[in-house]
Amino acid sequence: MACNAPVYSPRGRAGLGVVQPQSGRDYPFIAPSADISGLVADLYIEYDDAGLYQPNIAESSHSLRVTWLYGVGCVDGPSIPGAPAAVNAADIVIVDENDVVIFDSTSADAGSPKIFSTRAWGTDYVIYEWIGKTALCRLVAYSTWPPDVDVVTEYPINLAPESAVIDDRAVYKTPKRVTSLTALLTNMTNTAVNFKSGFNMLTTVEPVSRKLRRTSRIEFNAVAGAGDGRFSNCTDDDLAIKCINGVCGPSILIEAPDCLWLSAAGSVDTDNGVFVPIPATQTLQSGCDQPCCACPDYVITGEFLNDVADSYQGIGDIAHDVLGVHSENIDIWTDQRICRAQKPIKLASTAQRCPYIDVVVQYCNLCEDCAEDVIITLTGSTYPALAATGEVQPCFTFLSSGATINASYYIPGDWPTFQIRFGNVAAGNRAKLIFRLGIDPAIPVSVRFSAQGTAIRNGVLGPIRRGCNDEDQIAIELHSVLTRCSPTGSTLACV
Repeated sequence: MACNAPVYSPRGRAGLGVVQPQSGRDYPFIAPSADISGLVADLYIEYDDAGLYQPNIAESSHSLRVTWLYGVGCVDGPSIPGAPAAVNAADIVIVDENDVVIFDSTSADAGSPKIFSTRAWGTDYVIYEWIGKTALCRLVAYSTWPPDVDVVTEYPINLAPESAVIDDRAVYKTPKRVTSLTALLTNMTNTAVNFKSGFNMLTTVEPVSRKLRRTSRIEFNAVAGAGDGRFSNCTDDDLAIKCINGVCGPSILIEAPDCLWLSAAGSVDTDNGVFVPIPATQTLQSGCDQPCCACPDYVITGEFLNDVADSYQGIGDIAHDVLGVHSENIDIWTDQRICRAQKPIKLASTAQRCPYIDVVVQYCNLCEDCAEDVIITLTGSTYPALAATGEVQPCFTFLSSGATINASYYIPGDWPTFQIRFGNVAAGNRAKLIFRLGIDPAIPVSVRFSAQGTAIRNGVLGPIRRGCNDEDQIAIELHSVLTRCSPTGSTLACV
C-alpha cells in the first residue's frame, strides 16, 4: 500500500491534549522514539484492573506503553513477530511495565468483541476508538503537515515502536467497584439489579460522597414485620416454654442456690391492696453480701485503669504539641499572605511556533470582600518600537472563573490595548484568561506586555492595588517575550 500525497495545513502537526494550547510534540508519550514521534496527537485509555478483583492476578504497574499499532500508518511492511492478527481497520496493544497486556483491541472483552469506530476530526486529525465492557481507548492521529515542514515522514502500517511510554495524564484506571452479583446459583454481570425487601427484611439506600466519587451504601437489616411482613407459613401458635437447658415439662421446678432466690414478678395494686403477677415471669434476686470479685482483682483493674489514664495523658500531650505546630503554621501563612497579596495581577507569555505567542492573565482576589466588575487592561508594545502588531487568534481564547472552566471568550479591543472583563470575583477566588496572539510581520521581535486593572469594592470603583487598603500601591504587572521567528519568517528550534 502506497501513501497518498501529503496534505499541508496551517494546523498541521499542531499538538492537542492536556497541554493545549501550549502543546509539545511528545504528548501523549514521554520521549517517544523516532519511529512513532509525530504520528499520534492524543491518546486516552480507561480500564478496569483485573488485579483489583482477582487475588491470583497482580495489579497493573504504570507507566503503560504501546507495543503495537496497526492501520494508522500507510507504508506496507513485514508483520511484527508476536503481534496479534488485526481484526479492525486499526488496532492497538498496550502493556504495563511488567509486559502484562492491559488493552488489546483484537481480543474479546468480558466475552464480547470490542466496538471499533473511526472518524475525521476536521481536516487535520483522525479519531480511532475501541470500546469494550471493561476498557476503552481513543487515539487521535495527525493527517496534515505544516507548510514549512522540511521532511514528511511516512509511517508503516504495522508499527512496533521502540519506545512509546504513555503519559500518566492520558491513563485512567477505574476505582474498584461492584462488577457482578451472585444470588443462589445465578451470576449477574453488566445488567441492572433491583433489590426487594422480602419477609422481615428492611433495605435502605444511603448516598455517600467520597471526595469526587459518588457511591451508595446499601444496608440489609432483619426487622420483624418489615418488607413483605412476617412469614405466613407458620402454623404453630403455641409460644409456651417447654424445655430449659434440656429439661422438659410439663412441670419444671426452678431453684436458686446459696444466696439467690426466685420470686414471682409483678406489682402491688395500691387501690385494692393485692399483688398482681406478670404471667410466665420470674424475678431472680440476690441476698449475697460478698463482692463478686476478690480484692486482688480490684487491684489489677485499678492498675489497668491507671495505665489507660497515663496513655490518654500521653495522647493529650501529643495533641497539644500538634496544636502548637498548627498555630505556628497559621502564623507563617499569615505573614506570607502579605507578600502574596502584593501581586493580585499575574502575567506570563511564551513563544510558540512562528509567529504566535501565548499569553496568560490572572487575577487573584486575596482580600476579604468581593471584587465586582473586574476589568484588566492589557497593553502590548514591541522592540524595536512599532516593528510589528498583534492579533488575537480565534479558537485559542479560554476563560476560567468560578464554576466556569476553559470557556470560549471574546477579547474586545485591538492592538496594542485589550480589555479583559472577569466580572465578579469572590474573596479567595481567581479568574484566568489564556489567549494566543499572531505577530505581523513574522520577524524576530521582542514583545512586551503590561497589565493593570480596576474593580468595584464596597460600591466604589477604583484601581486594583497590591494590598486591600486604599493607600497601597497600584498593581502593575510586566512581562516580555521574544518570538521564535527567523529573519526569513521560519520557526527557530527550541534551545
